[in-house]
Amino acid sequence: MRKNRKPPLPNSGSTADIAFLLLIFFMVATTFKREKILSMHLPPPYDGPIGQVPDTKVLEFLINTDNEIMFEKEMDAENTEAKLFQELNKLINRKVSPTINIKVHPDSKYDTYTQILSQIKKVRKEINRHFSDLLFGKKLKELNEIEFGVLKKKTKIKITELEIS
Repeated sequence: MRKNRKPPLPNSGSTADIAFLLLIFFMVATTFKREKILSMHLPPPYDGPIGQVPDTKVLEFLINTDNEIMFEKEMDAENTEAKLFQELNKLINRKVSPTINIKVHPDSKYDTYTQILSQIKKVRKEINRHFSDLLFGKKLKELNEIEFGVLKKKTKIKITELEIS
């Protein structure tokens, strides 16, 4: 009789199959976090000469390295929307097509930029509502295509972006 016989090793061939099946399961079952994106309609490309915009038509936002927002050389984050509404209203009443320029420092946070862009879009919507009521006596949603075209032409606001270093 043999007493020095070693016990047989377990079969490890199926271990690789199980690991492969688990890998496939986790690849299929895992969901990834989606990136934040900004939905913006860009104007068509322009190949003509670069034009100068008069300073009287430009409203400036500046975002510095400390993520502080300045509007028209004033640092006041709480009243930014109200001041922007007043300035845009003044320019549009003078029949001037305003341009909002956002100067962003490369080291500033993306969240600060999206915050200011969100405020600008909110104020632009408020301006459209205000002039819809003023010009036509109707809510913005009640305008027909012709009235909406007139309103859009009247409240045309451009947004530009420059990077400062």
